[in-house]
Amino acid sequence: MELLADTLAQVRTPSQRFVLLEGLCNSSKLARDDDRCELRVMDEFFAIERSIGEVQAVIGLQFNSDKEALDEDEIVYERFDQTPVATPRVEAKPEGEEPPAEQPPAKKAAFRPEDWQWTAMDRHPKNLVQLFLQAKGPSAKHELRTAEQFSSSQYEAISKSLDEFTTKIVAFARSDE
Repeated sequence: MELLADTLAQVRTPSQRFVLLEGLCNSSKLARDDDRCELRVMDEFFAIERSIGEVQAVIGLQFNSDKEALDEDEIVYERFDQTPVATPRVEAKPEGEEPPAEQPPAKKAAFRPEDWQWTAMDRHPKNLVQLFLQAKGPSAKHELRTAEQFSSSQYEAISKSLDEFTTKIVAFARSDE
């Protein structure tokens, strides 16, 4: 990622507002499940934003569409042992006794994972669409198109879809000015 950021810094002109990166966040195309889990889309996505700049849009050219959101029944949550935690014993002070002048600072409560809801989605990472929509919030849009909507030729469909994608990005940027 550092090499990519350094190269962009050298060749990018001041008038270039966007960079089209191809081939990143493609871990789903790897053959083995263990390889797919090694390089997470989330890690790549945030590395791009940290090293290069904000991700404005993503495009996925693939044969199978990605789900925009997980169904609630697909989400698995961690379960914690419900053993009660011992609470410190507080002794009552005799009446008439004045409290010490300086109170020791209150102790922070220990972090308890069981106080939070954690997903147990090992080997089921979010796809790029889900990650992008979650990271960008309600203003992010997801469009799904088939290759046939662009052309009957696979190569021409890729070219035309990329042309439309970049045209939309540039038009969106101009509307923000």
